[in-house]
Amino acid sequence: MKLPLVRAGGAYTGPEIFRLASLFLYASLLLEICLLWWMDKPGSTRSVKVSLFVVAALAVVALIRFARPGLHLLGRRHVLLELLAAGAAIGMLSLQSQLPIAPLPWWIGLASVFALELQGSLALAVILAVAVAGALTSVATGGQPEDWLPGFFVTLFAGLLSASLSKAMAANQASLEQALMNERRFNVIARAARHVFMITDRRFRTTYINPAITDVLGYSEQEMLAGAAPAIHPEDLPRRNANLQLLRRKAGASLSMKLRIRHREGHWVWLEIRGYNMLHDPAIGGLVFSIEDISARVEAERKLTEEHALLRTVLDLNPSMIYAKDSNGRFTITNASFQKHYGYASDAELHGKTTEELPGAGGEDGRHPVLPETARRMHLQDMHVIRSGVAVENLEVQDMRDGEVERWYRTFKYPLRDSSGAASGMLAIVRDVTDSKEYEMRLEHLAMHDSLTGLPNRRFMLKMIADLILPEGVPPPQIAVLYFDLDFFKSVNDTHGHDTGDRCLMEVARRIRYELPPEDMVSRFGGDEFVILTHAGMDAARERASRLLSALDRPVVIDDIVVKLHGSIGIAKLLPSHRTPSELIRDADAAMYQAKERGRNRVEAFNAELQVWATRRAQMDVALRFALERKELTLVYQPQVALADGRLCGFELLLRWNSPQYGEIKPDDFIPIAERSGMVVPIGLWALEQACIQLKKWHQAYPRQTPVTLGVNVSMRQLMHSSFIGEVAQILVRTGVAANCIELELTESSAMANPQQTIENLSRLKSLGVRLALDDFGTGYSSLAYLQRLPIDVLKIDRAFARGLGLDNNDAGIVQMILTLAQLLDLDTIAEGVETAEQITVLRRLGCRMGQGYFFSAGVPAAQAERLLAADQPYPLSLTAHA
Repeated sequence: MKLPLVRAGGAYTGPEIFRLASLFLYASLLLEICLLWWMDKPGSTRSVKVSLFVVAALAVVALIRFARPGLHLLGRRHVLLELLAAGAAIGMLSLQSQLPIAPLPWWIGLASVFALELQGSLALAVILAVAVAGALTSVATGGQPEDWLPGFFVTLFAGLLSASLSKAMAANQASLEQALMNERRFNVIARAARHVFMITDRRFRTTYINPAITDVLGYSEQEMLAGAAPAIHPEDLPRRNANLQLLRRKAGASLSMKLRIRHREGHWVWLEIRGYNMLHDPAIGGLVFSIEDISARVEAERKLTEEHALLRTVLDLNPSMIYAKDSNGRFTITNASFQKHYGYASDAELHGKTTEELPGAGGEDGRHPVLPETARRMHLQDMHVIRSGVAVENLEVQDMRDGEVERWYRTFKYPLRDSSGAASGMLAIVRDVTDSKEYEMRLEHLAMHDSLTGLPNRRFMLKMIADLILPEGVPPPQIAVLYFDLDFFKSVNDTHGHDTGDRCLMEVARRIRYELPPEDMVSRFGGDEFVILTHAGMDAARERASRLLSALDRPVVIDDIVVKLHGSIGIAKLLPSHRTPSELIRDADAAMYQAKERGRNRVEAFNAELQVWATRRAQMDVALRFALERKELTLVYQPQVALADGRLCGFELLLRWNSPQYGEIKPDDFIPIAERSGMVVPIGLWALEQACIQLKKWHQAYPRQTPVTLGVNVSMRQLMHSSFIGEVAQILVRTGVAANCIELELTESSAMANPQQTIENLSRLKSLGVRLALDDFGTGYSSLAYLQRLPIDVLKIDRAFARGLGLDNNDAGIVQMILTLAQLLDLDTIAEGVETAEQITVLRRLGCRMGQGYFFSAGVPAAQAERLLAADQPYPLSLTAHA
């Protein structure tokens, strides 16, 4: 039998050395016991015999394990049992006095040998246990600390050294196995690859090449290693030599080139060669080349070039405008008609641009500018085709560029798909159909308009109303129909003739169009009946109806005939119950007849539901006038929190109305009533004074280095009231509150209603020392010029934008722009409507200073707000902490 005494090559591991070392340990110990016993010939004691038997058994186990490595005798349980037996044997020998045995070397050997097999914390525990056992046996035999302490540390050192050696050998073995595996993998890959891999020395002599060379150039590995040198095409040879010289000159350099090399059979082969200078790497010590046969690719590129030229010719000769875009909406192909239409000279000038970039090029180099809204609409439509993958066909669009007449185009747009079927772009074909469209429109106009007045006729009006009636369950748009009938108009025809009557109708139509906004639609429904479709609520519809009656009061003069006309108007609002245009017209017609029954020359509304609300609103108006003296109005305070550390910075004052008659009424319901009635002025001054009194108490009770602020909403009607600024000054004096801690908030939309007067009044308020905030910022239409002039201190970001943070990138972009604007104007920022931890995270990242919303707290009474001030605890800013 051949024993595995020595390994022929490779690396040893701890377990392998353990098999041999344990055998030597037990054999040596057994030999020493036998020699000492033979030399001293003591009496046979039980402990010596047991030890001798145990060591002999362990030696046999070690011999078997060494001779038969395949046997599973190295499990953790087996090793620990073996250690326990060996330790017990050495311990018994150490404690007996008949044999003059020195136990220390054997404890050291035991710790060193078993540390080779055991790993990690278990090895450390075993080493420590053996060292302690050796020390204890020394103490038990009367040893002094100076005798056993050095042995204890030597045992620890030897065991730890052995454990470290075992770990290092295991790592070395793993590295060797990985290297061998990598070598085998490389050989398999190199032989299976279709690319040629080649290594040369400094003189470009081949030292390694894989079998793919036979498929690419027809030469064998042996021929190339023997020095075969395939011919380089004469046109490529100078470039090839220069590139190789550059590659060899610099360590770590690389190159990529394409050239032609003659195949063994005589034809030229296009190759793409990538080279790397690895002369500095001792593992390689050469120049490494990857060579790919690209003959098929070069041929395909040549054919593709020819086909592209043919396609370009076909595109440019087509009178339709044709273009293609990629998945990002950028032009990839445009034909000559498209380029000419937009004032470009070549496809290259448009390549990579979006439709929205065309207006930016307008006016330069003689190019025709494109209206921005037209370009935007085209871009959105193209992106919809790309993203939805749904074609658009026979879409008619208008295009009007500065200085040119309006044109009509019929558009066809198709999604382009990649090999997987996903949309990768789109193709559009646009044809000029202006002539046919204008003819079609003339015919349609004649069919849909009244020939006398030029107004839309009954058919057109019914079609428009039908388009506005939405499916059942969907709230209808806010529109109303005014049914306008001339009173006693038949007598005009009878008295002055139909020609005069027709001219009166034309004048009435002119006055109606003049009095109404352009977006309202006016139609002639019958002989003396007009129907107006207005995009407004009932109040606005009533106001417009009143203007129409006022306009009709002026006499109509036809030549030398003066005609006095009157009319009755019925109004009906589009309701969910209206399923056809006729139902809405019927209601308006019924209201018109009700107006006639009630005396004519008046306006009546059919909408009973609106009538109920009008009644309730009038009653609420009356109740609101007594709400102050009845103490039905209360104030709550919503915390404003620093987003940097959760510190309470201030509150916003909110108004609540708890009516005994109507219950709790939302501010959105009663504030507009207070605005219209003028009650908002006394109510606002009362709220401001109460806020100042409360804030003064808080400042005295809870002094801070940075006092809390209190925001109070101010309406436009308050701001424009002649005595408002003086009243504010008196309140500040009476209450003694620090003016710079009062923050008056004005909404953006109201501030822009009368910008010049707003700036003047706000400047006067600012002189009182109060802070000014622009509320609901982002929902109005602020002019940056006016915004810069407003003497404000704070921008409050509307809750509509905070709600979309973390969900909608557009909202995040808008908030970022608002914060950037605030930073440029040196303004503080507060985000309203903060409800989630994710919103806080985004706001903090964007740089918003403060926030308020239900995430922190709803509006709370003054007592609860005071408890928040007394606690002076920061609010949690994360979902975990909040929970």
